[in-house]
Amino acid sequence: MGLLRRSVELGMGALLLTKETAEQLVRELVEDDNRDPGQAETLSAELRGRAQALRDEFTAAVREDLDQAIAAAGLVRRSDYDQLAARVAALEADLRLRRSATLPFESTSEF
Repeated sequence: MGLLRRSVELGMGALLLTKETAEQLVRELVEDDNRDPGQAETLSAELRGRAQALRDEFTAAVREDLDQAIAAAGLVRRSDYDQLAARVAALEADLRLRRSATLPFESTSEF
């Protein structure tokens, strides 16, 4: 396989690049291009680092797009809903406690 083709495949597959794949690609590049085998580990680590950075960028872009779509649809994330539900429950409990402390009788209404 030529260096150009291998580079294109690496670029397209960077999101899925595993340690083993990076090491295999580096070994083949070292063999094909008569590079110093001592560079293999450095190049492999660099490829893995770049692949991780690409995965992180991709994940951030997808999250941003999802957040925009959710907001445009007028929806909330489950985590936001759960936080608000917990806050409402705490406020209701505080209100019940305050009312029971100020009233001579127990209130029967629920909020």
